[in-house]
Amino acid sequence: MLDLSEFPVIDDHAHMFGPDAKDANPLRSFTMLEKPKDIEHQLLYHCAARALAKLYGCTPNEEEIFKLRKAKAQNNFEEFVADIFQKANIEALIVDPGYPPTITIEEFQDIVPVKVYSVQRIDEHLFDEVMEESNTFDDLLDTFHEQLDQWFKKKDVVGLKTITAYITGLNIPKIERDRAAEIFKEFQKDKERWIVEFGFGQKHYIGPFEMRIFLFWEALARCAEKKVPFQIHTGDGDMDMKDMKEASALLLQKSVLNDDLAKQVELILVHSSYPEVEFASYLSYVYTNVHIDLSHLNPFLNVLVGRKIEEAFMWTPFSRILYGTDAYGIPEFYWFGVMNFKKELERVLGYLVARDALDEDYAYKAAGMILSENAKKLYSL
Repeated sequence: MLDLSEFPVIDDHAHMFGPDAKDANPLRSFTMLEKPKDIEHQLLYHCAARALAKLYGCTPNEEEIFKLRKAKAQNNFEEFVADIFQKANIEALIVDPGYPPTITIEEFQDIVPVKVYSVQRIDEHLFDEVMEESNTFDDLLDTFHEQLDQWFKKKDVVGLKTITAYITGLNIPKIERDRAAEIFKEFQKDKERWIVEFGFGQKHYIGPFEMRIFLFWEALARCAEKKVPFQIHTGDGDMDMKDMKEASALLLQKSVLNDDLAKQVELILVHSSYPEVEFASYLSYVYTNVHIDLSHLNPFLNVLVGRKIEEAFMWTPFSRILYGTDAYGIPEFYWFGVMNFKKELERVLGYLVARDALDEDYAYKAAGMILSENAKKLYSL
């Protein structure tokens, strides 16, 4: 039986939480739904309850967990967070600061005891800025590239990210510059029609879609120039996903992956196109600049995440698989992701060793790559 308990972890894809996390009910935080029905009858709820009971030293009862946890967190929240991260052996976090928009990287760094890096979104606020504040198309391009340059100058920024899968879908062929300039002129005639309400009561420009696609390729070109990775959201995500079929990583093969520019950039398929992990794994086999991260399916699939780890192993080289959680909201989320994933990775790799597919030394090497070494190399940490 392999033992990965002492292996350090770098979370390739997570979000942030603020001081209000000290008042959270942890068992009600392991969900993406605003008002989850029957949460107490979901497997994740029971897995989390039993894990948290061991963490806090109590029974797996929601009321008892909440009461004991609140007392611990209220006493000294930073110390509470530090203890949880230390027990998970988390070395660093790579966060998407676009969600939640209620806390900054600097504020989050003051809360957590590990180094925080970021991948900056080219969506939402940046898109709003370039569309709203630009008088001409040339202004738009200048504003967009100036913001990218500002990000690239920051030591904690290690890449870019897009959630265009939510909005345009992942069939994103190149848009010519002249066409983009025409779209911008049309946008200026009727800006209001593109405004929609997102989470936290915020309003953003959702389109024009072709302009988003044009800026996607502009950002990709800058990643190629600066030699920084680009995260692309694929597959499942927030509950406002309009059409899961449009978020399939397979669509990238049609529009992006065969392009000469895209081949110059290290691309990360965030969430491994869950539930199509096997498809994402295949793409990372065919395209040597494509990596997959196992966030979101871990820890939401809890003890069943091993099934998706197996699918990732079907095609993807161990050197291009990244550990992640998509954690947010409470520090226990990050801890539970580590505890859950390590147990399932031990099981899957142990099975491969037992089947004489791997020797034990290489199984440990593969685990180290997935849990932290691949992230260090990819993001130059």
